[in-house]
Amino acid sequence: MPEAGFIEIKPRTLEDFRVVQSLSQHHGISASLAVMEGHFGLARRVLLKVTEGGLSTGIGVALRLSDEARLGQALRHPNLLSACDLGRDSDRFFLVREWVDGIGLRKLMRAAWSEGLFPVPAALRIGQEVCNALAYLHSLSIEPWAPCGIVHQAVTPSNILVTPSGEVFLGNLFLARPIGKSAGTDSDPEVAEARPRGAVPAYEAPEVANAEDVDGRADLFALATLLYEALVGPMALEGHPGFDWKRHRHDGEILAQLEDAALPPTLIQILERAMSPLPEDRPGTAQQLREELWQVSQDEYQGAGDDELRLLARQHFHRTEIPDEED
Repeated sequence: MPEAGFIEIKPRTLEDFRVVQSLSQHHGISASLAVMEGHFGLARRVLLKVTEGGLSTGIGVALRLSDEARLGQALRHPNLLSACDLGRDSDRFFLVREWVDGIGLRKLMRAAWSEGLFPVPAALRIGQEVCNALAYLHSLSIEPWAPCGIVHQAVTPSNILVTPSGEVFLGNLFLARPIGKSAGTDSDPEVAEARPRGAVPAYEAPEVANAEDVDGRADLFALATLLYEALVGPMALEGHPGFDWKRHRHDGEILAQLEDAALPPTLIQILERAMSPLPEDRPGTAQQLREELWQVSQDEYQGAGDDELRLLARQHFHRTEIPDEED
């Protein structure tokens, strides 16, 4: 019996959530837009991620989801989506994340391409905001798991959300790893197996693909690649997602497409350097890349990125829009 004067609040179960729409089912986890039935009649929309298998068949996925939840609850940054709860119902774990009304960058890119080109000032603004989130992650120390910072490892268009007011959020911390630890060094083989190898190779830095030790420059590679894709257009990453893309990366195809896109020479140099296969050739920090993108925005576009991004997002946002699946 609860003490007099106190209200007993029971732990949540999956029955507390009403699924509105299924978003994805991969990597051993299903993600849905759901309504969380609150205590005393309160309710709100959330992103619900649930392990698909029981503990006997998917302990590694459950551990990774648990890590994502703990990391999400430790975050305090305006460009990062945080987790608000982790629960267990029978032998399934579930994560609850805040829901933000917006449009996924993948859908925003496609909508812009259908009408012409993705506005360069808007792309520069997105790049700066994602850099802000990455600079925070790369310097975030969480003892003893990540004393030297965290690599996001999933900077892709499907994991970036833009609101009608021009806010930019980076989500999906499922693959986040401590700086200096490779994806292939997990002590539990099921955790290593949970990693979606080859899911988004175009954005995956060579050191990640090769299971080498990684630092924040791997995220800068991914960010530069998605900016390159947005600005060049839907053909930028055409071809076989593995072999052809790696071949193009070394035969000058990237530079040729950047030049054809009629971008400012300074921006071409920034993107080409940040997409280098060699980490030492890329910008050293997310803050450095952010400052370079900001300078291009000021010099070439009079800092018009905020207005351009708001206009673009409002034009293509619909209240019932469901963001892309997380990669």
